Amino acid sequence: LTLSLFTLSFVNAQEEKEEEIVYSENIQDTFFGVKFGASKEEVIKAFEEEGLYLNKHISNKDAFWFEPYRGYISFGGFSWDYVCAHFSNGKFYFIQFQYTPEYKETALSRFEPVLSALSSKYKMNEKPIEDTNMYKLYTAKSKDGKAMAVKCSKGESDGGQMRYYVNLEYIDLTLDKSNDEL
Repeated sequence: LTLSLFTLSFVNAQEEKEEEIVYSENIQDTFFGVKFGASKEEVIKAFEEEGLYLNKHISNKDAFWFEPYRGYISFGGFSWDYVCAHFSNGKFYFIQFQYTPEYKETALSRFEPVLSALSSKYKMNEKPIEDTNMYKLYTAKSKDGKAMAVKCSKGESDGGQMRYYVNLEYIDLTLDKSNDEL
């Protein structure tokens, strides 16, 4: 669901008039020492070296969910509960950092400093909210096919609980071959 929302936000962005898009440069493509395009094995090894383990119960062949052995995942000066590496044709092309508090207020209070930090680095574009489960959504896109998003939303967890989410996502659209299937 999250990947679908992320992909839709970029499809909508691509449908906008070209002059309305504000592009960013140098959108990050390397995480924990692994660059987009890496193999599944390279991602697992690098993430394990960061103290993360692959949760095989919630992962599948194209989405590897990682959790910290202890504490939390540190990235970008923030704490995250999970990180998911997505693959297309066996290549790493999309990463999602996820913070999952129990309360909406907690999620929104985390979202704002993350957005502020990203805004100092990228040209963030506020997206219109068209889903009642989405509270805030900002994206950045580069001319070389990389993009990123930060969003605050709510949804049902794998365990069936209503949770709130702050997601920080990066993607290399040139490596996403699932769109080639159509």
